[in-house]
Order: sequence, then C-alpha cells, then structure tokens
Amino acid sequence: MRLAQDDREGHPREPGRLDQIQKLDLILGEGPNDVIRLDTLGVPSVALCSNNITREQAEKAATPAKELGNGVVTIMLDCDEEGLNGMKQCLGYIAQLTPVRMAWTDRMHMPRSTGYNPSQSRSRDGRKSKVF
Repeated sequence: MRLAQDDREGHPREPGRLDQIQKLDLILGEGPNDVIRLDTLGVPSVALCSNNITREQAEKAATPAKELGNGVVTIMLDCDEEGLNGMKQCLGYIAQLTPVRMAWTDRMHMPRSTGYNPSQSRSRDGRKSKVF
C-alpha cells in the first residue's frame, strides 16, 4: 500500500519541496483531489486515499516527516463525520511514531466547517485560498 503521491511529479522528496515540508510539516490529506488542490497552492502533501489509516500508512507518513521535515505530521482530512473519525484514528496511530497535529476540527469553525473538503478550498467570496 502506498501513499497517493509516491509516483507523481512534485513528489515531496524533490529539492524545491523540502523547504515547504520543513516549514509546513508533512501534510496528510484524505484523497488525491486534496493533494492536487494543495499542490496548485504550492503546498506539498500526501494522501491516504481513504478516511481511515492503517498502521503501515502511519509508518509511511511518519518516516518522511522525520527524514525530510521537522518530524511533525499535520492531518488534514475532510471536516465531515467520516473525516473527523479518520482524524482520531490518525492521531492514535501516528502519535505513537512522531508528533502529530490536526489542521482543523469541526469545533474550530462550527457550524460553517461541517462537511469542509480541502480539495474545494476557496475563500468565502470565491477567490482562491492563500497559503501562508
């Protein structure tokens, strides 16, 4: 089983991406569309291709975070019920291997975040989101 971005151009191990990973941590998304959308914003990420994580995927996420970045994995799954359950599972598995944090939760911006999907990230007025 592989993470979604193992074979794509723009792989997190490319030299231009290492600075971003060190600055932003390794971002772990839910699906390929999340990776593609974050890539258009210049943010390297990898995807689970699911809203659940296996122990093998947790190890595969922790390894590049330690080797390439500052050792932290940021979980950025969809902010719907399934994604929130998946974030809890990710926290449990990845926290055993390396520091981990959540990009958001449903409680951070309720009720407007319910069902939020990072592959659809745009500002409230329809403009593209900015990356800081």
